[in-house]
Amino acid sequence: MSEQKGIILITVLSIILMLSIIAAGGFILSTSELRLAFMDRTIKSSFYIADAGIEEVRGRLQNTSSNPITDPSPNNPGWKMFIGPQDRVADLGYNSSYTRIDRLGSLDYAVSVTHKVNSSNQVLYWGDSNRDGIPEVNTSGVGKPIYVITSNGKDLTANKSIQMESVYTPTPTVVSALYAQGPVGIQGSPVLINGMDQCGGGSIAGIMSTGSITQSGNPVIDGAPSLAQYSTIMLRVADMLSLYNSSANYKYNYSSGQVMAGMNWGTPSLSNYLSPSSCSDKNVVYFNMNGVQLRLTGWTTGCGTLLVNGDLEVNGGLTWNGLILATGGINLTGWGAKNITGAVISGGNFSLDASGGSIAIIYCGQAISRQTQSLPMVVTKWTELFGGS
Repeated sequence: MSEQKGIILITVLSIILMLSIIAAGGFILSTSELRLAFMDRTIKSSFYIADAGIEEVRGRLQNTSSNPITDPSPNNPGWKMFIGPQDRVADLGYNSSYTRIDRLGSLDYAVSVTHKVNSSNQVLYWGDSNRDGIPEVNTSGVGKPIYVITSNGKDLTANKSIQMESVYTPTPTVVSALYAQGPVGIQGSPVLINGMDQCGGGSIAGIMSTGSITQSGNPVIDGAPSLAQYSTIMLRVADMLSLYNSSANYKYNYSSGQVMAGMNWGTPSLSNYLSPSSCSDKNVVYFNMNGVQLRLTGWTTGCGTLLVNGDLEVNGGLTWNGLILATGGINLTGWGAKNITGAVISGGNFSLDASGGSIAIIYCGQAISRQTQSLPMVVTKWTELFGGS
């Protein structure tokens, strides 16, 4: 009997010991999982805090910001500025010789902004230095500097650093008031095509074409030069469209030809149809016609950048302030006066018939560049930096 009691006692003690071990293991596992979950949360939180610092800089670098960051030395390879409390930005290389701005939010991040430079300490710019319509990295000062934005976010025991290279959306390359990659035909009267900048900037050609330019009806064409036919300048029109269509606030997609009447994407102010218009609206209107024709009839008005992947015909009245670009041919015809204050770029032939009303294409650099000023900065590179600050 006593032996049986001893066995029972040993068994009970063994069970208690096993249960204790299991409970301890569960406690340790639970504690480890909680610790890992806490670490994961703080690491993710510090990442998102760092990302908030990046986005604040991108937003404040826009000149439309209510509290903008300005770059007084775009050609200085040693220029730097910082956002965040002094003790935090010191980890990113801040000293009193640089500009420091307190952040807008309450999140614990510190940010540095520098110009990207090459191995020879030359500032790298993003702009169309070879005049093909598409920006590229260059050291010749064409375009705006490439900004390197480094942000460190901190949450409790974790910190995370990320780095982004960002550039301003470039102003479209415009080489003439009217540019076409194909023959240009102008007929009727009155017609005015003027490459002399009516907004105070530098002047360009009136008409430039990679083919021939024919005219009848005594159109008035002016510019520097007024005519440039068989030009060797080849704008990458389709790539230009792709560069800007992602910023469109009006998007249309068709696989068959479309006729659209009385469209309104802004209302330019105009005294008469042979004078430049003005407009404060900013739009990017994109028609993906998949290579077929868009026909605008009735009375079309707009301010901004009109992008057409395909052919464009305007048959009727038109008032546009900004750039019109089509990958195919462009035809302006029919009744109703037409005024384009900005420029026209055609990836194909261009024809203009003013027998039904006056037509004016008046170059205005500000009408084109103003449309890109409010577009978000383009991200060219993004990197997660390991090891925190």
